[in-house]
Amino acid sequence: MKKSSVLLLVVILAVIAGAFFLKNEPKQAGLLNGAKSKYDLSFVLDDVEKGHFTASSKIEVENASGDSWDHLQFYFIPNAFTQGNKPESVQGTATANIANVKLNEKESKYTLTGDQLEVDLDEKLEPGKKVKVTIDYDFTVPSGSMRFNRDGDNFHLAQAYPMLPTYQNGEWNQVPYSSNYESYHTGFSDFTINAKAPKGYSIVSTAGQDFDLNKNSGEVSVENVKEVYLAFLKGDEMVTRSAGDIEIRVFSDQEHKDLINFAADIAEKAVDYYTENIGAYPDEQLDILLANDLALGMEYPGIVQAKAHSNYYKDLQNTVVHEVAHQWFYGIISNDPVRDPWVDEGITEFATVLFWKDKMDNTEKEARRILDLRLKVAERRGFEPQPSNLPAYSYDQTASAFVYGQPADKLWSLFKKYEGTKTAREFLQAYYNKYKYSQVTTEEFVSFTKDYFDMEDNLFFEDWLKLNGISKE
Repeated sequence: MKKSSVLLLVVILAVIAGAFFLKNEPKQAGLLNGAKSKYDLSFVLDDVEKGHFTASSKIEVENASGDSWDHLQFYFIPNAFTQGNKPESVQGTATANIANVKLNEKESKYTLTGDQLEVDLDEKLEPGKKVKVTIDYDFTVPSGSMRFNRDGDNFHLAQAYPMLPTYQNGEWNQVPYSSNYESYHTGFSDFTINAKAPKGYSIVSTAGQDFDLNKNSGEVSVENVKEVYLAFLKGDEMVTRSAGDIEIRVFSDQEHKDLINFAADIAEKAVDYYTENIGAYPDEQLDILLANDLALGMEYPGIVQAKAHSNYYKDLQNTVVHEVAHQWFYGIISNDPVRDPWVDEGITEFATVLFWKDKMDNTEKEARRILDLRLKVAERRGFEPQPSNLPAYSYDQTASAFVYGQPADKLWSLFKKYEGTKTAREFLQAYYNKYKYSQVTTEEFVSFTKDYFDMEDNLFFEDWLKLNGISKE
């Protein structure tokens, strides 16, 4: 055979092989995000009395969509707590000032309305292109607040930096801040964080290899997380537990230190259970903060916050388990908390009940205690039934029942027909393996569940989900 023929044959075989692998390359599950980002963040606590921080964010933004962009949008949530913007429930008032915004080191125009920061682009950012955004700013942290909160000399910095929203369906996916639900939705990103505080402070964050607690400054990095959280703590008690190779640290102020071991013991069991039965925890450390905060509990990647219950230890433990479960159902499997809030909250509530029944060997009544309370409160107050997959702003006082309780109740009834907790564990593990680091919608969850159980129609979902546009097959 001539050399030219051999070369031609090699080329043809390479093309065929390439086509085969492209055709069979697995596609990412879930809804895609057209905006990618990397963050380099800096926070300096420079005035404890005023609760003042000087900060800087350097953000590499990549247009991963098919559209051309003429502007960028960010959440700037510290501004949502300033005078004239803050929720009525927040006692204190924040300040937030942007010193400058730069694109590729050049000053840029911007507008700030509430928590929505819009940055003009000098020229359109085409698909596949990147731009480096630098935002220098300072802020103070309000007391008597939620998530972004000052508690004595401790500072909890949730969403304390400009955060890039997702870009989906041809637009920036952003709504104004609300204290009634999680009103922000971000994609998975990589972060480098520099932080500094006065002597006597320890710094705790999302990072698995965290700041040295014996130092008041340092740098950490974390990859592939939806957001990062920092806490500047002074004089807190700490205990540790281990779940396999995962270190669990629990922090509490002196007022609530008697609760710290209750939280640590149940956190250890929860991490052990979810790691064994759902999937790997992605890092080597998980932190839990017991705090005075308007929020009952809140999840962040690598760190959770629980309101200290001094009157009933079991409520504290249930909150801890719920927020730990969110590390899998929010931290790893993403969803839009505005448009599909039930996807993480309902499944997390179900996973919490499953833990109490399967791991702790509670009776079904004991395991469902909080779930049933959610449903009974709605019934006593005469709330009309609502689908669980309405946007978060559709629920006034009914989210606890219909976003958290109803989905968990329906899933519990489904699994009781299929070998109970065994099938539930296997289902959640399959769900995790398919959708980790992806965004799940109602449609995607319905499709997955129907495939898993070979359902031929939508009958199981019809009395608790709004199914407009979802295939019946």
